Amino acid sequence: MSARYNIRTNCNASESSLTTAKSPTVAPKRRLDATAEFDDGFHVLKRRLSAKSTLQIAPPTVAALDTVGAAKSSAMRSFDSFLHSYISRQDRCDAETACEASECDASNQYHELSGIASELLASMEAQVGGKAGDREYEVVQFQGQSSQSKLSRQSSSTSSDCSSSESNFSGPVNKAKPTQDVSQLDSVWHPLCAVLACLASRPEKTWLEAFDAESELTLRRKMQLPESLDDSIRAMLKRIESCVAKGYFACGLRAATCTIRVSFVRDASANGMCRPASLLLTHSVPFRTALAKMDGGGPMREPPRKWCRREFAFQDLAFGELASRGGRCPASGLEVDARITELFRSRAPVLYLDAVAALAPREAAKEHGVSNVVKAELSGLLREAKERGQAVVFMLGGDKPHVLAEKVYLRAPFTDHGLRCGYLRWREAASEPWAREKPEDQRVCVGIQMP
Repeated sequence: MSARYNIRTNCNASESSLTTAKSPTVAPKRRLDATAEFDDGFHVLKRRLSAKSTLQIAPPTVAALDTVGAAKSSAMRSFDSFLHSYISRQDRCDAETACEASECDASNQYHELSGIASELLASMEAQVGGKAGDREYEVVQFQGQSSQSKLSRQSSSTSSDCSSSESNFSGPVNKAKPTQDVSQLDSVWHPLCAVLACLASRPEKTWLEAFDAESELTLRRKMQLPESLDDSIRAMLKRIESCVAKGYFACGLRAATCTIRVSFVRDASANGMCRPASLLLTHSVPFRTALAKMDGGGPMREPPRKWCRREFAFQDLAFGELASRGGRCPASGLEVDARITELFRSRAPVLYLDAVAALAPREAAKEHGVSNVVKAELSGLLREAKERGQAVVFMLGGDKPHVLAEKVYLRAPFTDHGLRCGYLRWREAASEPWAREKPEDQRVCVGIQMP
């Protein structure tokens, strides 16, 4: 789904856990035209319940603060180590090999990484999130902010601000109370996003990059700097320290339209540790903005100035005997969908699902039931969006989006409220043929659930 869940996932619906837009064996292709909310010369790579009772967390003791401080430092060191290794392997081998090795590292260090995340999560105010099977899980949530100064002005009145945007961020992604302490942006959420990016590493996708490391290395080599690969990577890490978030998830902390929701379960067999389960990263933006956030600027070939005058249809994926050439329903049977035209014309926000990730390598996800929580969170998001009349859209990535859709998204409970996967089609008028799309390798397959 992503979907960066852009929308970025493993096709094994049982335990591969729904990481938005992922292919089971091939690393996503790199796009250099989607930039971060804060553009400092780097390029972002994409790859995106009903209970209300609050669990009160007691104020931390001095010892607890020391433990949290150590966890924050460990999170940053772990992330730097993972990113350094990833960039080195990508340069020496390829992206696919680097992704596979990152998951291996996450598996080998799972106990340590999950322990770091547990310390950070335990320091935050959590709420009951829902149930996955017979097991309850909890959630913490952060509403992105565009600047520190804005955060400071709002820190004394966050409650009223959050309620005013409830219509944009309600539902499962917002039933949880957003983080209210401004200091938590840098002191807790940045290190938390960093360590969760390590835990979310999979062979199909890693979330370690918030910039295009490959292009950065190429640029440094063109400059003919007298340095080794390790020296180049260290210089890159030092340069991005102050201007780029640590990992893709942390980019959302600086985007006012973004909500980050992290779920976890308390593991009684491990002294009640907060075991990370899933992460949802969403943006509440107009439909045209949501498409523009996708890789390559979305599935449309031309700028949006004339979109509102066109006729639109949605060409669903088809499988088996129903499939025409390309695995879709025949274009001859397409009918104009006025609801899609209205989405293009409206400035009302849709829910753009940028990332969905299981916060454990595959073996650990299976052992600890992480995938059940991921499914509960995603299905809850779709249900709540339908109830409040908000459209949901995301990009399916990877080299096999049709397989991803068939094995994951086009199954219950995700389809219970009308989720569809396929292609946006358009034409200038009823007398004109349906226009040609971008090539399929540019990730033009999308998931959409109408209001």
